[in-house]
Amino acid sequence: VKGKKEEEEEAEPTGLAEKVDEKLQGLFAAGKCARKDFDESTLGKLKEFSDDVAIEILERFGEADVLDKVKNKASFLSGICHRYRDKASKEAKAEIKQINEEEGIKELDEEEKDKLIDLDQLTATPHKEDILHYCLPVCAPYFAMTDYKFKVKLTPGQGKKGKVGKAAKEVFAKVPDATLREKDLIKVLADAEIVQQLMGNVRISGGATAKKR
Repeated sequence: VKGKKEEEEEAEPTGLAEKVDEKLQGLFAAGKCARKDFDESTLGKLKEFSDDVAIEILERFGEADVLDKVKNKASFLSGICHRYRDKASKEAKAEIKQINEEEGIKELDEEEKDKLIDLDQLTATPHKEDILHYCLPVCAPYFAMTDYKFKVKLTPGQGKKGKVGKAAKEVFAKVPDATLREKDLIKVLADAEIVQQLMGNVRISGGATAKKR
């Protein structure tokens, strides 16, 4: 005969999806385990998976030959969840690798990734297939920016930094081969970020503006 406390424990909701909860309740009814064996943290790990995968995990748990000898069933279930998570991660990486190979994208190995620094992620000549996250204003000698896709030539003048910065953004937005993504990133570039890079008393060279570069 079950005591009142045991009945309350078994009736405590699991918070799982209906199909997953039904599978777990079946394990309770079969005497494989009890509601008191699992805390919210353990049951929360099941929620990380789709309903079908969570049910498959519970099936593996219930079919384990050593289950009746396992004292800490929560840890045992957590271990199965962990193995399924690793399996899903490996499958995802394999899928990404296959896509990269089909698209002709060379993936860096771990040693090459370790050698990377933030500057390696920046480019002055973005390609159409690049995934761009932001644009970064810089000020440098004009001859050093020969290959830059977006640039203006600054010469001594009476222009205020704010106006010069806005004028530069207007020029960049009109570059003929600029992509929509590039234009959007230039548009949201804060004027303050440009001003911080500029020298005082300059203007945009007329020749550079005419070329829209």
